[in-house]
Amino acid sequence: MKNLLLLVFLGTLFSSSSVWADDFSPMNQDTITQTNNSTAPVANNTLPSVAANNAAVPTNIGTWIFQVDGETSFPTGHLNNVAAEGWGPEGSFGYRFPQNITLSIETGYVGYAPKNGMLNTTWDVVPILLKCQYNFGNINIQPYLFLGAGIALNAQSSSFAGPSGVVSETDFLEEGGLGISFALLTQTYLFIQGKVEVDNTSSNYAGDQPTVLIPIDVGLNIQVN
Repeated sequence: MKNLLLLVFLGTLFSSSSVWADDFSPMNQDTITQTNNSTAPVANNTLPSVAANNAAVPTNIGTWIFQVDGETSFPTGHLNNVAAEGWGPEGSFGYRFPQNITLSIETGYVGYAPKNGMLNTTWDVVPILLKCQYNFGNINIQPYLFLGAGIALNAQSSSFAGPSGVVSETDFLEEGGLGISFALLTQTYLFIQGKVEVDNTSSNYAGDQPTVLIPIDVGLNIQVN
């Protein structure tokens, strides 16, 4: 009888130990599985949303500017009575700051031929200017305003039956205008602009003090970081 009771006790103890082991293992596995499934993947210890936001922030830096254009210029006043529109190239080099302000040095050449029926006289202008320009926005289409000041190398040349006469002078020159640029390629823009130039000439040059010119330019603006 004692042996039978001992066997029953050992069997009950063994069965209880097996149940506890079975209950413990699945509970831990489920807990671990649920914890892993509820956590989003992490790459390089950085949440994906944070990395994406950082990558979307643009870098705001300045850039060097090279600009070339062709110019046609319309004289006013007394010069308009004797000279046709002028033609010539123009170029500038400068730096555009992150605030959309560009400082540049500009030069070029414009020659004015006489109107039909006038004496064989030409008027040539070589401007050398320091120019400040402000662009509105950083989109593919950018309107802008600019002001410039410097000197103009003026020359009037007349050719008659006798000796030729040349009058040359250097005068103060200022300009102001507006334009618009269109993105063609990365950091390359097509622009068109109009301006007013005030050339403080003497009466020997064109009979105007000053001579007022209205140029229109079409060209390319190239940015180099």
